[in-house]
Amino acid sequence: MAIESERHRKRSKVSRPKGSNPFDRSRPAAKTFHAVMFWGAICEGRRGPFHIWERETIEEATHLKAVMDKENERKQNIVDMERELAQIPGTYERGVLQERNANIQRLDRENPLPSGYPRKQRRIDWEFKVHEKETRDGKSKGGVDWIRYRETILYPKLYPWAKQIHDETGRFVHIVEDNAGAHEKAKRLSWEGRADRSGIDVVDWPPLSPDLNKIERIWGPMKDYVEELRVTTHQNTLAREAIKTRATHAWYLMPQDKIDSECRDFSRKLHQCLANQGNNNFYG
Repeated sequence: MAIESERHRKRSKVSRPKGSNPFDRSRPAAKTFHAVMFWGAICEGRRGPFHIWERETIEEATHLKAVMDKENERKQNIVDMERELAQIPGTYERGVLQERNANIQRLDRENPLPSGYPRKQRRIDWEFKVHEKETRDGKSKGGVDWIRYRETILYPKLYPWAKQIHDETGRFVHIVEDNAGAHEKAKRLSWEGRADRSGIDVVDWPPLSPDLNKIERIWGPMKDYVEELRVTTHQNTLAREAIKTRATHAWYLMPQDKIDSECRDFSRKLHQCLANQGNNNFYG
């Protein structure tokens, strides 16, 4: 969620000579617009962790690069081992390769290509490879991308919190997030390899889906509370600290009854959306 301290203002109008371009003589509004990125999680019966994002530092970028390099090295070592085992008769990897090639030969017999040429047999380096290396596209420019989201939110905060809920209540926990690029890639590259996911399910949210995440109903009152703060300083550091403090207060002041009501209402909204042919253009 992006929290704004003030809304954008129009450029001020000033006196100008007759016939001149008004945009050449208008004054820009004072730069009092400030914003922070806020993340939080909710569940019926409890208020979850939250995080206020800061611009990525050089030290953090260096650490994340080291984490990615280590993960890529681990994946490559696994692939190298699989390729070696695929050359040894009787191994599982060898059996997988032989089964694939046997299926290709059967397909050539039953449904040959129009050219008459046989289909290519699977090779070891084709069958066993790293399907997705961990890289950063560089578009975040100090913001939030998948690796930063994973190392800052998923691993230290969201997954342990969900596991704690399951252990304490015995309930099956469903984690619902939107399809933001950072969320999707972080979820895919973090969840597949976790061994402690018993009792937790990360929901695959379909593309082009209506926004049904109930935390959106929590952001509204929080934004209203923060926007009541009138930042009088133009100094970014002081203004940002004031907004962060206000956002933290808004999170803790949010009534638990409001959170519980929104969580319980999720199932009803989901069924109502299905009955409305997948659209969320309804009231209530």
